[in-house]
Amino acid sequence: MDQGQPNSGPQEPFGVDEPQGAAQGAPHSATTDNERLLAGLSYLSQIVVPAVLPVVLMLTDEVKKSDFVRFHAVHGLALFVASVIYSLVAVIVFVVLGAIAPVLTCLTWILFLAPFAVLIYYGVLAFQGKRTEIPWLTQFLRDNNWL
Repeated sequence: MDQGQPNSGPQEPFGVDEPQGAAQGAPHSATTDNERLLAGLSYLSQIVVPAVLPVVLMLTDEVKKSDFVRFHAVHGLALFVASVIYSLVAVIVFVVLGAIAPVLTCLTWILFLAPFAVLIYYGVLAFQGKRTEIPWLTQFLRDNNWL
């Protein structure tokens, strides 16, 4: 520990509490690397363990400290619910099309990849520090005071 620098309080793990661009002399950003990491993982963790990280984030103090993390945690949970509904509809479409024309089952399995693509897309945007509006979903969340 350098004796010349005063202790400024608890640091984020791995030293990722610096705002993006602070080391390069860029203007001060509102989000830290840690916040962007948690926001991005709110989406990408849905692929491996659905709903766990966003729920944990909603129950911790991180959400109280960062509106950015709360925004993405709520969106991650909402996308999880939307992907479950979508998957149920996709199963019905898959079964019906498979019963009508079994050869179509070779193509309709692609329907099940759509939620993964959406989660990866919004996860990458959150890692970049962007607060992206998801069509229809963001407005629905605001109308119900979840954001």
